[in-house]
Formats: sequence, structure tokens, C-alpha cells
Amino acid sequence: MDKPFYDFVILEDAFRYEFTSIGEKEILKVIVYQQTDLPDFFSLTLADVLPDGSLDVFVESKNGDMEKNLAIG
Repeated sequence: MDKPFYDFVILEDAFRYEFTSIGEKEILKVIVYQQTDLPDFFSLTLADVLPDGSLDVFVESKNGDMEKNLAIG
């Protein structure tokens, strides 16, 4: 991949990845993969990590770094 990407930390046996989005502000983000009831099917969640550790999946950060968030390292 020739696009810039964020360094990330792999957590929970590669089902959770955390990184910091750096744009207009710094936002802790997480990508979580969860296995579904269907064989070989997973759901993917992109969320902001709130100060209490909970996840906000509805927020629109508009941090100006969408391409970097979606790039694969």
C-alpha cells in the first residue's frame, strides 16, 4: 500500500486494533472484528474510544484523516 497509515496495537488475539487518529484533534479509535453465527463471516466495527473505555459507533469525528484511517499498513 502506498498510502500513509497509522501505527496500531493488536489486542485480544487480533480481533481488536487500536490507533490514534491525528487530524484536527487526537482521537483514540478502535477496529473490532467479531465472528458471526455464520461460518467464516465476521462483522467489523470502527468506533471512537470514550474516556470511560466504552465505544461510540455513532460518532462522526470529521477529523480530516479518513483516507489514513482506512489505509492498511
